[in-house]
Amino acid sequence: MHRTTIVLVCAVVVWSQCVARGGQATSSGDANGLTQRIPRRSPRAPTGSRVADALAGLDAADRERAILREILDGNMPSFLRQLAPVELSYRAADRTVAATIFVTPDYLAIGSDDDFLRIPMNLATATTVADAFGFVLPTRKMVNAIYEQSGFTYELRPSSFDPDGWRLEHDPRGAFIGADFASAPARTEQFLAMHQELSTSPTSGFVRIADVMRRTDEGVDVLRGCVRMTTTGAGTESVDVDSEADWWGVVIDEFGLRYGDLPAAERARVWGMVRSAHEAWDAAGRS
Repeated sequence: MHRTTIVLVCAVVVWSQCVARGGQATSSGDANGLTQRIPRRSPRAPTGSRVADALAGLDAADRERAILREILDGNMPSFLRQLAPVELSYRAADRTVAATIFVTPDYLAIGSDDDFLRIPMNLATATTVADAFGFVLPTRKMVNAIYEQSGFTYELRPSSFDPDGWRLEHDPRGAFIGADFASAPARTEQFLAMHQELSTSPTSGFVRIADVMRRTDEGVDVLRGCVRMTTTGAGTESVDVDSEADWWGVVIDEFGLRYGDLPAAERARVWGMVRSAHEAWDAAGRS
């Protein structure tokens, strides 16, 4: 049975008023009151890691039941209760109908704010969750609007390489342009040769350039060599990081990578490699 990760959509707001299922109007400022049917998470609820371990040995039916139980018990990160508004509009003849929907800010997840698991589920489970909390599942138009208003655009479509597969078209401002996924199961050994090439070849970008990337609520944050780039829906801002202390500060303190225990000599060695590559790139006109 097909599983997917879901975003929950709460009632539609027409002309800046939220029309809930029962017809009660709610102002956009009261949006977070729309999550009142989601139970509070118990301090004793398992974390996402513990849930993942528990699900690993279950068959499909038991897995869906376990997922449903955790979510209906309110075992969800608190940030999912902070709904985000998304504007919709439709031109009909001589008038434009405007609407706002409130959506969860991320895919549905199980666990705490510090340890959560974005969880795929089948349609029956997803529909039960939405009904229990007074939400609806998003339509294609809603999903497109959610992604467009996040500042980035993605598309899923059939793959041209595999008639039974699918392709993700990535926003062109990202690190890659897209990826095709075949329907056949993949085996680890199919990736070993390319892994070896990308990890060791002097021509590999992963060997030549130190890249640190992360997604944020607003966009994409990248430290490539000695250049820090922040891309949001509004554009990309770049700044050079010119000192070892500042570079490691970005890596450890801002990106959260736990390299604080590296010996000073090892830090200096890594910085020297990064800085030398940056200076060579800079001398070549940054091309």
